[in-house]
Amino acid sequence: NIYETASGRLLLAYLPEKELERFIQHSGLPDAALWAGAETKEGLIAALHNIKKEEIALTNVQNRYLKGFAVPINANSEVVASLSVFVPEYRCTEARQKEIIQTLKQSAGAICGKLSA
Repeated sequence: NIYETASGRLLLAYLPEKELERFIQHSGLPDAALWAGAETKEGLIAALHNIKKEEIALTNVQNRYLKGFAVPINANSEVVASLSVFVPEYRCTEARQKEIIQTLKQSAGAICGKLSA
Protein backbone atom coordinates (compact mmCIF):
# COMPACT_ATOMS: atom_id res chain seq x y z
CA ASN A 1 0.00 0.00 0.00
CA ILE A 2 1.52 3.28 -1.12
CA TYR A 3 0.14 5.03 1.96
CA GLU A 4 1.94 2.60 4.26
CA THR A 5 5.49 3.17 3.07
CA ALA A 6 7.72 6.17 3.58
CA SER A 7 8.73 6.08 -0.10
CA GLY A 8 5.12 5.94 -1.21
CA ARG A 9 4.16 8.90 0.93
CA LEU A 10 7.16 10.90 -0.21
CA LEU A 11 6.53 10.28 -3.90
CA LEU A 12 2.86 11.21 -3.48
CA ALA A 13 3.93 14.49 -1.88
CA TYR A 14 5.80 15.47 -5.03
CA LEU A 15 3.11 14.55 -7.54
CA PRO A 16 1.66 17.42 -9.55
CA GLU A 17 -1.79 18.41 -8.25
CA LYS A 18 -3.71 16.86 -11.17
CA GLU A 19 -1.86 13.55 -10.85
CA LEU A 20 -2.46 13.48 -7.11
CA GLU A 21 -6.17 14.13 -7.67
CA ARG A 22 -6.29 11.29 -10.21
CA PHE A 23 -4.48 8.98 -7.78
CA ILE A 24 -6.94 9.78 -4.97
CA GLN A 25 -9.92 9.19 -7.28
CA HIS A 26 -8.48 5.84 -8.33
CA SER A 27 -7.09 4.58 -5.01
CA GLY A 28 -9.13 6.39 -2.40
CA LEU A 29 -7.87 7.88 0.85
CA PRO A 30 -5.81 6.08 3.49
CA ASP A 31 -7.57 4.45 6.41
CA ALA A 32 -7.21 6.32 9.72
CA ALA A 33 -5.57 3.25 11.25
CA LEU A 34 -2.94 3.31 8.51
CA TRP A 35 -2.22 7.06 8.47
CA ALA A 36 -3.85 9.00 11.26
CA GLY A 37 -4.80 12.51 10.25
CA ALA A 38 -4.66 11.76 6.52
CA GLU A 39 -8.00 9.95 6.21
CA THR A 40 -9.70 13.02 4.71
CA LYS A 41 -8.67 14.77 1.54
CA GLU A 42 -7.80 17.92 3.48
CA GLY A 43 -5.79 15.90 6.01
CA LEU A 44 -3.94 14.03 3.28
CA ILE A 45 -3.08 17.24 1.41
CA ALA A 46 -1.80 18.81 4.66
CA ALA A 47 0.29 15.73 5.50
CA LEU A 48 1.78 15.63 2.00
CA HIS A 49 2.51 19.36 2.14
CA ASN A 50 4.42 18.82 5.40
CA ILE A 51 6.43 15.96 3.86
CA LYS A 52 7.37 18.15 0.92
CA LYS A 53 8.28 21.07 3.21
CA GLU A 54 10.46 18.89 5.48
CA GLU A 55 11.83 16.79 2.58
CA ILE A 56 11.37 13.62 4.64
CA ALA A 57 8.62 11.05 5.08
CA LEU A 58 8.40 8.90 8.20
CA THR A 59 6.21 5.87 8.85
CA ASN A 60 5.57 3.31 11.53
CA VAL A 61 4.64 0.04 9.85
CA GLN A 62 1.85 -1.37 11.98
CA ASN A 63 2.21 -4.83 13.48
CA ARG A 64 5.71 -5.12 12.05
CA TYR A 65 7.53 -2.89 14.55
CA LEU A 66 9.36 -1.01 11.80
CA LYS A 67 10.05 2.67 11.19
CA GLY A 68 10.43 3.89 7.64
CA PHE A 69 12.34 6.94 6.44
CA ALA A 70 12.44 8.36 2.90
CA VAL A 71 14.04 11.41 1.27
CA PRO A 72 13.69 12.71 -2.30
CA ILE A 73 16.11 12.08 -5.13
CA ASN A 74 16.17 15.01 -7.54
CA ALA A 75 17.40 15.20 -11.11
CA ASN A 76 17.31 18.59 -12.83
CA SER A 77 15.04 20.08 -10.13
CA GLU A 78 12.47 17.27 -10.36
CA VAL A 79 11.91 14.47 -7.85
CA VAL A 80 12.48 11.24 -9.77
CA ALA A 81 12.82 8.73 -6.94
CA SER A 82 13.22 8.34 -3.20
CA LEU A 83 15.90 6.87 -1.01
CA SER A 84 14.45 4.96 1.92
CA VAL A 85 15.31 2.67 4.75
CA PHE A 86 13.34 0.64 7.29
CA VAL A 87 14.68 0.16 10.81
CA PRO A 88 13.37 -2.04 13.63
CA GLU A 89 11.62 0.19 16.17
CA TYR A 90 13.75 -1.07 19.05
CA ARG A 91 16.88 0.20 17.29
CA CYS A 92 15.42 3.61 16.59
CA THR A 93 16.20 5.86 19.50
CA GLU A 94 15.75 9.60 18.99
CA ALA A 95 19.51 10.01 18.50
CA ARG A 96 19.60 7.13 16.02
CA GLN A 97 16.65 8.57 14.15
CA LYS A 98 18.46 11.90 13.70
CA GLU A 99 21.54 10.04 12.47
CA ILE A 100 19.48 8.04 9.97
CA ILE A 101 17.82 11.18 8.60
CA GLN A 102 21.14 13.02 8.29
CA THR A 103 22.78 10.06 6.54
CA LEU A 104 19.83 9.63 4.15
CA LYS A 105 19.91 13.32 3.22
CA GLN A 106 23.69 13.24 2.65
CA SER A 107 23.40 10.10 0.52
CA ALA A 108 20.50 11.55 -1.46
CA GLY A 109 22.56 14.69 -2.07
CA ALA A 110 25.41 12.60 -3.46
CA ILE A 111 23.03 10.68 -5.75
CA CYS A 112 21.38 13.92 -6.92
CA GLY A 113 24.80 15.33 -7.73
CA LYS A 114 25.58 12.32 -9.95
CA LEU A 115 22.19 12.48 -11.68
CA SER A 116 22.43 16.20 -12.45
CA ALA A 117 26.03 16.03 -13.67
